Amino acid sequence: GLPSQPPTIATNVAGNVVERTLDPSNPASSQIDFVITGQDADRDTLRLTGQPLGTDWQRLGITWQDKTGLPALQQALSWQPGCALLAGKDTATYRLRFAVTDRSCQPRNADTTTVTVKLRQTPADYGNVVVPNVLTPNGDGKNDTFWMPNLPADNCDDRFLGLYIVNRWGREVYKTTDRRFRWDGASQPAGVYYFVAQFTRREYKGTVTLIR
Repeated sequence: GLPSQPPTIATNVAGNVVERTLDPSNPASSQIDFVITGQDADRDTLRLTGQPLGTDWQRLGITWQDKTGLPALQQALSWQPGCALLAGKDTATYRLRFAVTDRSCQPRNADTTTVTVKLRQTPADYGNVVVPNVLTPNGDGKNDTFWMPNLPADNCDDRFLGLYIVNRWGREVYKTTDRRFRWDGASQPAGVYYFVAQFTRREYKGTVTLIR
């Protein structure tokens, strides 16, 4: 019989490189989906396998099954990488290696391909956080509520934990974990109040004067 022709393997990833910026407030934006295809001119039964280099599928959070069948033998990979994979750094690279073999006795009975996945975190934006320092809840549409519209966006390292406001005796009068908070002074008397907006790695402090 004729010598068996070697199988080939390919993915539908352009350049076999995937880059994703991880946004903890929108995990779906990092979703990765691609297909690995094994071909064989002789139409031998193929075995398609995969293995990430230096780690395992479980740690990456990927469900992977090796597959056996006739060409074109296809296996889809679906992955939503999360912040933990950065391991505290700004970037991380993972290599996913795939192989196909026709398990013939020929010396060239296999082919491999590697997909490189580059993950990075959203850059921290420590720009100017503008905070109104006067609160006049009289319904005129100006300074009716205390809020912080331009708090930095969350990233993998640094997230908004919450905000609290205390009066001049240090008693807490307001607390929230919603970054879109608006405080209207509620039933508190006029005077100076102190706020602290807490993030994982830093905090913003200041005063707001409630005028009635």
